[in-house]
Amino acid sequence: MLEAGPGHAKAASSPGPESDVLRELLELAADLAAMPIAVLALPNGDRQHFKAAFGIAIPDAPADGSAFARTLDQPGLVTFRDEAGGALLPGAEGTSYFVGIRLDDPVGQPFGALCLYDRHPPAAPLSERQTRMLLSISRQLSSWIAVERKTEERKWLDEAQRIAQQAANIGIYITEQDGQAICSPEFFQQVGLPEDTPWVGRKWLELVHPADRARVHQNLAAATEGGGGFACDFRIIRADTGEVRWISSRSRIERDAHGNAVRAIGANIDITERKHAQADAEEGRNLLRSVIDQSSDTIFVKDLDHRFVVASEKSDLTIGLPAGNIVGRTTRELFPAAIAKNIEAMDRAVIESGQPNLFEGEAVVRGEKRVLQTSAIPWRRDGAICGVVAVSRDITAQKQVEHALRDSEERFRLAARAVGLGIWDYDAATKTRRFSQDLVDMLNLPAGMTPDQNVARELIHADDRDTFDALVAGAENGDPDFRFQATMRLARDDTGGERWIATSGWKTVGAAGELVRVIVTVRDVTDEKTAEKRIRWTANHDPLTGLPNRLRFQEAMAEAVSIVDPAQRFGLLLIDVDHFKQVNDTLGHDAGDALLKSLGERLCSTFRSTDIVARLGGDEFAVILRGIADHAELAELAKRSLEKLREPFYNKTQVIDGRASMGATIFPDDATTIEDLLKNADTALYAAKAAGRGKLVLFRPEMMAEHQNRSSMLLMAREALENGRVKPFYQPKVELRTGRLIGFEALLRWWRPGTGVQRAAQILAAFEDIELANALSDRMFDRTIADIRTWRDAGLTFGHVAVNASAAEFRSDDFAERGLARLEAASVPASCLEVEVTETVFLGREGELVQKALETLCAAGVKIALDDFGTGYASLSHLKQFPVDTIKIDRSFLPGLGEDSDDAAIVRAVLRLGQSLDIKVVAEGIETRSQAGFLRAHGCDFGQGYLFGRPLPAARIPKLIAGWNDARWCP
Repeated sequence: MLEAGPGHAKAASSPGPESDVLRELLELAADLAAMPIAVLALPNGDRQHFKAAFGIAIPDAPADGSAFARTLDQPGLVTFRDEAGGALLPGAEGTSYFVGIRLDDPVGQPFGALCLYDRHPPAAPLSERQTRMLLSISRQLSSWIAVERKTEERKWLDEAQRIAQQAANIGIYITEQDGQAICSPEFFQQVGLPEDTPWVGRKWLELVHPADRARVHQNLAAATEGGGGFACDFRIIRADTGEVRWISSRSRIERDAHGNAVRAIGANIDITERKHAQADAEEGRNLLRSVIDQSSDTIFVKDLDHRFVVASEKSDLTIGLPAGNIVGRTTRELFPAAIAKNIEAMDRAVIESGQPNLFEGEAVVRGEKRVLQTSAIPWRRDGAICGVVAVSRDITAQKQVEHALRDSEERFRLAARAVGLGIWDYDAATKTRRFSQDLVDMLNLPAGMTPDQNVARELIHADDRDTFDALVAGAENGDPDFRFQATMRLARDDTGGERWIATSGWKTVGAAGELVRVIVTVRDVTDEKTAEKRIRWTANHDPLTGLPNRLRFQEAMAEAVSIVDPAQRFGLLLIDVDHFKQVNDTLGHDAGDALLKSLGERLCSTFRSTDIVARLGGDEFAVILRGIADHAELAELAKRSLEKLREPFYNKTQVIDGRASMGATIFPDDATTIEDLLKNADTALYAAKAAGRGKLVLFRPEMMAEHQNRSSMLLMAREALENGRVKPFYQPKVELRTGRLIGFEALLRWWRPGTGVQRAAQILAAFEDIELANALSDRMFDRTIADIRTWRDAGLTFGHVAVNASAAEFRSDDFAERGLARLEAASVPASCLEVEVTETVFLGREGELVQKALETLCAAGVKIALDDFGTGYASLSHLKQFPVDTIKIDRSFLPGLGEDSDDAAIVRAVLRLGQSLDIKVVAEGIETRSQAGFLRAHGCDFGQGYLFGRPLPAARIPKLIAGWNDARWCP
């Protein structure tokens, strides 16, 4: 009887070294053929004796009339199938499929056979490689039998084994428990290791692909600890070439008297081609499935038992099959007995004749009687017919046209128009031809053109004109039952574009057999014929813009780089739409989509026809500019496009600013690999964004250092955040007139292992990254508010604490809401918090978001301070437009007080401005009493700097507050 599988197979022969080897070879043969039973059968009178067996536990079986006996009569690999569903192997019920190879002795006389059995045929025929390997295994079996019969020929058997291993590329290995191993040359060739590699038993496992390593070790451990052998398919990375290859490894674990594993004996087979073939086959099946399901006709395949193997997705809606999945069900299971009988008769006609056939019949589809036309051809496998492939088409409309023709020519034309058919009508009596209006429209023929056979012939593609001529000749002969169907290509009269048409034709004859009329119907089936072309186009193009997608762009890059001529330079542009997220958020995704489509069209219109414009995804575009002479030409072409993008985009009533930033580089001047070229262009693009956006930057080698420095800053910021090393330090703020402590500024500090506390300037790039800037802001706000809560609980009087906010943080439209929510959650009054912003936040496109956020904070009671005043580009209008409570004089003006008349004049002007607008003024960076005295004398309200105290961690603030002496700082 059939057992569970190879893992549970038992050999019928007595145990021993030869028996183990034979059984291993049978197991390998069964594994290669994907069949559950393999036996080495030898004739023994009227029975077949199983010298060794895999997957079955019977010692022998009758020989007369068996598949084994038939195998002995012919050399090579043979296959049988029991159509009656009996047992090809007596004692193993249900074995209806057989693969056998006759075993011959050294003089060519058959003495046995390698026999493999299964219940069903395999999903695919044995490949050439599988057949070659099975033949190789059969030769090894013959050699082992010969050893038993002629021990003196042992050396020839060893040589035969070596040749078989080389032919099949089977790598043999014996691995001891300590890692020492004996391996065949084929083994070393498979893994790319020298044959003198020490401790290869351990070394080769290091070559296992990282993605498969855990699974291989798990299977090895299970084989070592359990009772079975090791069987696993996995990838390796060849030690010599780095190539990834697939290996199928099988081994047996030998154990000592105590059951401990002492060695493994096994074989490796390179199955890379089989794996690739399986992947290609799967891709082909998916493509075929897509084409079948998109076809307007119904396509299905049935085997010899009239069982559906493949069927179109909507077969139940097109040819009247029952609803649901019909694959795996027979005709008799799906149709009433009478209909099923007729269908099976038509199938048998095709199978028995081996010729295509065309059938017509009626079916009830969704309660309506429809006329179906089925074209069937034999389904062949390895030359043998194994079923029927059929295409069914609903020709009800066509039949209605035929009936209407008999009743009335006018009704015929109306019916044809209703189903979208073009008509070519030839009247033999008058020798006139007429094209229906639908046909004229389909071919876009000139109005008033005289229908003519030569006109029709000229429209037919040159390769299909012989077919057309044959159809015309057939219509003119004396066959009264003449009719035809054909699919041909033609060229439209207006554009010359190629179209596919399906034509059907028939004729009527008079009483004397003379030709009366020829009718030809024409249907445009281009969409059906080009389904695969559309699928390929979709796979390589962006559905929104119609531009090449990232996959096609990468292929184009590879093609451009593959040109070895050093004079064939090409430029690469990476383009990023500025503030695209804001367009989506404020105007909606429809506007964002319209912007991307229009931007793609403008890029295509401004660059040359030889250039490739692609959309990489999101708001990212790329352009490959071929035949670029130098950086100057690249810059000229790019700037022209940049100017075009600066023009406003219009979407219905909306005006959209669609400016973009560009990074550019040249191959091979700047880089010689695709990876480096993309990296350089991305570096230049980042530089363009950092320079204010809407700009073009050409790559320069020194940018890499800047890029690496920025990347290092981002990495350090992420690590500091992930490890909780970011915290606020607090610097006191003093009322200059009284010396009173009125608050603190929370300054970001972070701890770096091995270096200590670092300033925010060491991770400055992080504040330009939206994600990191928000994360750092969240951490500072959380820690600062928590410290405020602690000081309030301790009864400390400290005024307020100022926290800095970067421009990137305002790009999130909920910045203010998140800050106020934190205050509410900690029960901290809004008056305890001040938010400091720099002038740059007023100048970006986020102006509306900034104004909304500041007004929300101000309305809740949070103070707003404008930091570094006088160093940026803010105007007085910003002080009027935005709710600013305090302006801070930048520290750069303080060292020159009393010495530099310009610095003193600027400081006095800022102080007068604050007094005029009733805005408090804070001076930063005060380090000397003379600086404090100058500021106090000119009406500065507050000050901070090293004179009053350095930034301190939160734990030291209570002591500072307790020991604060106003008199120390007042005049």
